[in-house]
Amino acid sequence: MVTGYEKYAIRAMKHSALDYLLKPVDADSLVSAVSKLDSKNLLEDPRLAHFNSLYQNELATIKSLMIMTQSGFKNILFENIVYVKSESGGYSIFHFADGTAELVSEPLAYFEELLAASAFLRVHRSHMVNLTKITRYDKKDSLVHLQGDIVLEVSVRKQSDLRKKMINT
Repeated sequence: MVTGYEKYAIRAMKHSALDYLLKPVDADSLVSAVSKLDSKNLLEDPRLAHFNSLYQNELATIKSLMIMTQSGFKNILFENIVYVKSESGGYSIFHFADGTAELVSEPLAYFEELLAASAFLRVHRSHMVNLTKITRYDKKDSLVHLQGDIVLEVSVRKQSDLRKKMINT
């Protein structure tokens, strides 16, 4: 754990942190912390399993995302997102259930990583869908139908991922 607040040290250790670095981080402390990451011992370390469990539980409770739009910050509920489309120049467009859209100055890959533990899946290099908004998947034409009469292409490489996720959602 790296933070600028000393008061979180005990809390970090209770949550299975392997080490605690206070900002500004000095080189010796960083080297010492990294040396604790011996891969053989780390894989057997019960703290890692505990931390992973806490992390997965935390991800499951997150229901919204803060995005920076052209007009400022906006908190959006996952349930209101239908899909996210990649736009040239490292931008993304969020398309919402009410028919509105918001341009965000982050690439789709950024949101793909953030939403990986949620009900979202990148089904094409150009778009990521909210699996809860799928009304139909046409395997033959490789098209996914979303709420609001939206139809998007599913890339050949992502078809099996989509089928697996749909079964588990």
